[in-house]
Amino acid sequence: MERMLWFFCIDGKNNDNIHGIHFLHMPIMCASFVGNYGSAVMSGRRPFFYVYDAASGSVEQVHATMFGRKEHSLEWFTVSPDGRVIAFVGNDGYIILIDGFSKRWIGDLKMNGSVRAITFSPIVNT
Repeated sequence: MERMLWFFCIDGKNNDNIHGIHFLHMPIMCASFVGNYGSAVMSGRRPFFYVYDAASGSVEQVHATMFGRKEHSLEWFTVSPDGRVIAFVGNDGYIILIDGFSKRWIGDLKMNGSVRAITFSPIVNT
């Protein structure tokens, strides 16, 4: 499992590696940029996830206990197209909703069965 988050300058020719961050305590299972906030979220088989702020270069660890639930793993998530919500696959059919900016718990959705995958519908202006 990879414990490094790599950033590349994609130019179609060289695609140079410009930055890498090592996460000692978490193999990365899922990573995504969050909206236009200049941050990225990484998660793995741990009860926490990391947020990297590209502007400041800081890394913040966010624990699942902040959501009022005891989660064993936050390895899978998806980010809404506008970056306002991050949805994690939780235990026992729960989907945990986190604010994309503050990284605070918004609420939960409960399914009658287990949750295997999640996604957001694309934003459509009608």
